[in-house]
This record gives sequence, C-alpha cells and structure tokens, in this order.
Amino acid sequence: MIIFGLFAGFAAAFAFLCVLINLAALALPVWVASSVFFFLEKSGEGLIGAGVLGLVAGAATYFVGVITCARAPSRALSLLIALIFAIPAGAAGYHVGSGLSRLVFIAPVLQQCGASLTVIFVFILCWRRLSPMGNSPPDIQGKRAAKSAASILDAEFTEVPNRCRATPLLIDADNKI
Repeated sequence: MIIFGLFAGFAAAFAFLCVLINLAALALPVWVASSVFFFLEKSGEGLIGAGVLGLVAGAATYFVGVITCARAPSRALSLLIALIFAIPAGAAGYHVGSGLSRLVFIAPVLQQCGASLTVIFVFILCWRRLSPMGNSPPDIQGKRAAKSAASILDAEFTEVPNRCRATPLLIDADNKI
C-alpha cells in the first residue's frame, strides 16, 4: 500500500507540474483575462459578467495570437508575435521554477539553476506552441504542402482502371451464373 501511495504521489506531482508549466506558457492570455476581469469588477460589473468577459478576452488573445502567427505574411512578423507571447511566458516560468525549487533545493545556487531551467523549458514550450513549423524555412514548407496536396488530388481524381469496371454477367438457360 505504501508503494501505491508513492506512485500516486509522484503521478499527482507530475500532473501538477504539467498544469503549472502549461499555464505559465499561456501567461499573456491569462494576464489579459485577469486584467479585464479586475477592471470590469472594479468598475461595477458583477462577478459572473466580469468573469465571462475576462475569459472571452483571454481566449480571444490566445486565438488571435496563434492565427496571426500562423498567417503572418513574413517570417519576421511571425517571430515577433511568437516573442510577444514567449517572453511573458518565460517570466512566469521563472516564478514557477523559483517557487518549486525553493521546495526542493536548500542551496540558493541550486534554486536559481532550477528556476533558470524552468525559464528555458517554458520559453521553448510557448515558442513551439505558437510556431510548430518554425524550424524549417518557408519555401521548404510550401514545397512539402504543395507536393502533399498534389498527391492527394492525383489520388482522388484518377481514372478507374479497366480491371475494376463491372463486366456483364453471363446467364445460361437455367438462370445460373
């Protein structure tokens, strides 16, 4: 029973870390959502209305960022949008890593190393989330996409070979095939 408890504890800690790191990678939309919520709540809006509008503002920020990063006309603009999202994520990752490493490590040097590794991990996670095909040049992406689209079209509109066409059935006098 103790071994099961240890495995369950490690699984819960891993799930908690995954949630924390994924939330840190969404730092800019979470900040926008919380800012809109607090502004509307202080200006007299009810808690439910401010919460719904805050969630809508945060989701809109995330989806507009992802779509603009994917549809940017130039690679430089796409990288700039990804940086706008990744830098606050790195800052949030530092605070997550700093808090968690204070629980694990006693030496301040090891605490800063843990926080720095978390910054790098969260920055890369946010960067990859926004630009998943950012590693290859755009002309290679276009050639791959055109080639795969052409092969799909060729496979879809090819002519049926002769051996697949239906042949008339020959029926003899006893109505047997």
